[in-house]
Amino acid sequence: MSDSPTQAPDRLVGVQFVNTLARADGGPARNSLEVNLALNALSGVAIRMFWFSGNADDSVLRGEARAAPLVASVVGRRWQALRAIRHADVAIMHGFYLWWVPLVALACAVSGVPYVIMPHGVFTAFQRTHSQGRKRIFDTLGGRSILRRAAAVVVASPSERDELLEFAPDTRTAITGVGTGVVAHPAVGPAHTPATLVSMSRIAPKKRIDVVIETIAELRRRNVAARLSIAGTGDETLVANLHALAKQLGVEDSVDFVGEIAGERKRDLLTGSDVFLAPSEDENFGIAVAEALAHGLPVVATERVSSAAIADGEAGVVIPSPSAERAADAVIALLEHDDFASLRARATQLATQHYAWSAVGRQWEAALRRAAGR
Repeated sequence: MSDSPTQAPDRLVGVQFVNTLARADGGPARNSLEVNLALNALSGVAIRMFWFSGNADDSVLRGEARAAPLVASVVGRRWQALRAIRHADVAIMHGFYLWWVPLVALACAVSGVPYVIMPHGVFTAFQRTHSQGRKRIFDTLGGRSILRRAAAVVVASPSERDELLEFAPDTRTAITGVGTGVVAHPAVGPAHTPATLVSMSRIAPKKRIDVVIETIAELRRRNVAARLSIAGTGDETLVANLHALAKQLGVEDSVDFVGEIAGERKRDLLTGSDVFLAPSEDENFGIAVAEALAHGLPVVATERVSSAAIADGEAGVVIPSPSAERAADAVIALLEHDDFASLRARATQLATQHYAWSAVGRQWEAALRRAAGR
């Protein structure tokens, strides 16, 4: 793309595409918006984002006035969005097995614009076992070629990169990490009595919220007083089953389902808690763990939650698999730490060092400039 007289030679202009910004989409929707905001906060970078389905009222845009000038729905105006590629130095696609990905890749090829893909974990071994037939058809009809032609596939962690390369060894990759907001006033001081535990995620089978509830029951059996808040929404049948599980285990009086939370409610819940639980079966990153660390919470997570790795032995415990017994062991070890306040301080320090959006935004900029030949 040639520079206009008023445009600096090193100015990077890009366009981002995401399937949806709906809150129900969880981490991918939030992350794509935050990537956009972080990139546009950098000097010499201008990135416009388009989404293909949903509306602003039930999206992560709600309450984000700073994002409004940078983001636009393309419902009913899809070809207009694709034409925006012609004026970009680089294009970004969030997601992969989506109907519009081949269209964006084709538009990039026609316009001579390089593209990068952030797959949001769809190439992990766990996710590759889902919808195998549909994915095989997509790959056969051009998906493999789209991956191969990408200037880079941007991943959140080394483990996600390794699993991607097992699937597509000839893929060019870039690791950017995933960011979270740095909290001005994180939790401080000793643990509460009873201990306050929290889980925060989309309620889906792989998140293993059942193990979180079983952990409370296991702690009660060990005479450890604790309360649990479960934040998030999901499948109504699954939520009902989790309520039933809490009642069956006799801990319904210690488990609060607080639903979807954001803004001050989220901050108050996290800063008012002691330990964050994430016994997930699969996460390409795990943004909720990064948020918990930023709010001063030590974490207990499985080794499938890559964002927890930096906290293991420092401000948290990583367990090998979803297990109430192991999670209870880890919670007790954290609560009995000689200086729980120091665990909180270390959690915030680690999040600031590794997951601040300012640092992640610079990693993204570097990846995009390489993709654009800058």
